[in-house]
Amino acid sequence: MKVLIESVRNGATFGVALFVVTMLSAATSLADENKKAETDSGSSISDFSEGMAITYSKGPKGYQFGYIDNVGKVIVSPQFDEAMEFAGGLAAVRVQDKWGYIDKTGKMVIQAQFESAVPFSDGLAAVQVKGKWGYIDKEGKVIIEPRFDDYSFFTEGLAVVVSDCQYGYQDSNGRFVKVSPEQMKKTENDIIAVDCKYGYMDKTGKMAIAAQFDQGFGFSDGLAAVQVKDKWGYIDKTGKFVIPAQFDELNQMNKAD
Repeated sequence: MKVLIESVRNGATFGVALFVVTMLSAATSLADENKKAETDSGSSISDFSEGMAITYSKGPKGYQFGYIDNVGKVIVSPQFDEAMEFAGGLAAVRVQDKWGYIDKTGKMVIQAQFESAVPFSDGLAAVQVKGKWGYIDKEGKVIIEPRFDDYSFFTEGLAVVVSDCQYGYQDSNGRFVKVSPEQMKKTENDIIAVDCKYGYMDKTGKMAIAAQFDQGFGFSDGLAAVQVKDKWGYIDKTGKFVIPAQFDELNQMNKAD
């Protein structure tokens, strides 16, 4: 069973609209890219991040992932079952079925212990424990206990939080059938989350801006794009509208790393 939310991820942010697009975390999408190695032959290289690129090659244990620097020198020999880009000096890697974090020498500085993990952003990284997402710091200390169904990246001290979703599935006629959390665990249908509300939490896990928006993106230059009904505007870090919700569409340009 998958939980589907109509979601849009953009770099260190994500938002949700009102119908159904599969809710893919960065961990999932990056893992899918890594798993392409299982059907590919030879070796591969990723984009560079913080002077390092992911490579994989086939060895006696199957496809293994490592890192090279920007002149092609192998810095971390291929040894991991999956790997993500470096961010904040650390990279998430998988050893068998657990994720941890290495530094740029390849040393495991946060032991492989998580069900899933994503790159650091704004000093924190989201990790999954028993199906729930929480946040750790670069020492591996749990800062926000795992309690979320999904995660977003912290930017400028705040992260998007999704709440108050209604869950259900589409029947054979395309109609939405609402289900309870208990029923969700029993159904084999792909679960859909609709009518969610978006707010923002700080790095202690406290809600800084109450969940009240129909869609929300991460902060950049002190402002965040939010949607109210069918209109977009921008709020500041107190939740006050600086630019009223008056625009029909939101077009965000990807920023260079």
